[in-house]
Amino acid sequence: MKIGDQIEELHRIRELIRENERQVKELKEEFDRRQWELMQQMENAGLEQAKSNSATVFVSKDTVPTVKDWDSLTAYIAENDAYYLFQRRISASAWKEMVEMGQEIPGVEPYDKPKLNMRAN
Repeated sequence: MKIGDQIEELHRIRELIRENERQVKELKEEFDRRQWELMQQMENAGLEQAKSNSATVFVSKDTVPTVKDWDSLTAYIAENDAYYLFQRRISASAWKEMVEMGQEIPGVEPYDKPKLNMRAN
């Protein structure tokens, strides 16, 4: 296959992906909205579970953390050597900005990840 033909095929596939991602985003938003409405309706009816011909739903709670005071949290983590509370990754955009300002970040080295860029004509 010629390079030009490969580019055309990549462009066609990328456009399909974009359209599908747009549709998936819209479906997820509709799903979230309808899910919230159903939970509210079930709460108003005093139900913790409900059933239809094709599915059963039940309301549960998942406790997740929400940081309200980052200064207190980071002080606690430092004092208690609790760095396991953080995820092991750094922000690529913040790292790039610091490097551009001439700062060196210990323990981090750049990796040039190959990437093919495309734009529509």
